[in-house]
Amino acid sequence: MLTDNYMSMLGRDRKKHYDTTSGPEIEGEHPVPGLFALVPAVKNHHKWWRIKYMFQGKEGQLSLGVWPIINCTEARRRAMEIRTMVAMGIDPSAERKRRKHKQ
Repeated sequence: MLTDNYMSMLGRDRKKHYDTTSGPEIEGEHPVPGLFALVPAVKNHHKWWRIKYMFQGKEGQLSLGVWPIINCTEARRRAMEIRTMVAMGIDPSAERKRRKHKQ
C-alpha cells in the first residue's frame, strides 16, 4: 500500500504509475480502487495523485493533488469522495467544473 514514506522513494526506478496496492501492507488500511500515484520520469518533478473511475460506461480520470502537499490519507479520502459521487450517479468531472465555474 502506498504510504508517505514509500512515496518519497518512488521514481527511482523510472516507473510511471503506482497503484494503491504498491508498497508495504498497512494494518487497517484498504486500497481505494482506481487511486494511483503518477510519477514523471524526470527527477525533481511532482508526484501526482490521480483516480480512475467509470461513469456511464466511460473511463474518467481526475487529479487529486500533488504529494507531499496532499498526503496518502488525504488522497484516499478524496478518492473515496469521487467513488461516492459516482455511486450516487454524479459525474465527478462535471461536478468539479461546475464548482470551479461557480466561484
